[in-house]
Amino acid sequence: MKKRISRKGVKIYIFIILIGILFSPSFSNSCHAQAKVNASDYTLLIQQADKALGAKDYANALFLYEKASQAKPELLYASGKMAEISATLEKDPNKRSEIFEDIILKAENLYKQKNYSDAKSEYRKAILIDQTLQYPKDRLRQISALYTDPEDQTYYNEALANGDKALASNDFDKAVLYYETALSVKPDSKPVKDKIKNVGIQQADFKAKTAQSAKSIAAADKLLQNGKRAEARAEYQKAIDLMPGNPRASQKIQEIDSYANNKKSLQDSYDKSIEQADQFYINRDFASASLKYQEALNAIPDA
Repeated sequence: MKKRISRKGVKIYIFIILIGILFSPSFSNSCHAQAKVNASDYTLLIQQADKALGAKDYANALFLYEKASQAKPELLYASGKMAEISATLEKDPNKRSEIFEDIILKAENLYKQKNYSDAKSEYRKAILIDQTLQYPKDRLRQISALYTDPEDQTYYNEALANGDKALASNDFDKAVLYYETALSVKPDSKPVKDKIKNVGIQQADFKAKTAQSAKSIAAADKLLQNGKRAEARAEYQKAIDLMPGNPRASQKIQEIDSYANNKKSLQDSYDKSIEQADQFYINRDFASASLKYQEALNAIPDA
């Protein structure tokens, strides 16, 4: 029977390894998977992940839920389960540390055997267990210099595309997670690092515009209540200029325009009836004049 290394010994071992490694900025929160996963695999991955979770195999459960989330990011079940596991481990830091150390030992053995593909999976599991620790991220960087996974480029491109899609929808947190996933494949990618930096800038700009748009809508609502439709429309338009597609502002502008168009139509009908009535009156056709005057009153009763 092989002698098991003590927890204290493991910590010392990891510490010694860390001393000789050049640390780089942290990249990765909760979005690391080994390879591209087809959407058709989603159900199987969820079943496997649920089974692992039932057995309290948190590392494999997180890994499988993460892959499922990559397969169908629009479904929230997998990400919800990941959050549930993280909350459980947050309450038991000793358990988190124990799982992390076991994974690192396994990953190190695979790394020494030059089984880089399986080692990558284990280091990524370690990241999912504790994303604050740098060591597994540095190991992934070292592996990327030694081993080219044939699916990495596809995975990298997919993560970038998903990040761009999330950013276009103003889902900034999800965009960052996808970009960091791409960064786990290519840690030195400047374009990806620039994207992550720009997300923060765009998010701040979005918040500022959202706040200003809300102020414009509030001002427009008050103007509309006071019957100042033209001024209200201008404020609603400001809100749309700040936040294109704002549903409330768009609806209100449509209502104001509809009112204005209807009013113009009634005014045109009124003017035409009055003109005809006046002509009938001049020609002393009083019966026809009376009918036309009545038509004008029907168009605008308060005229």
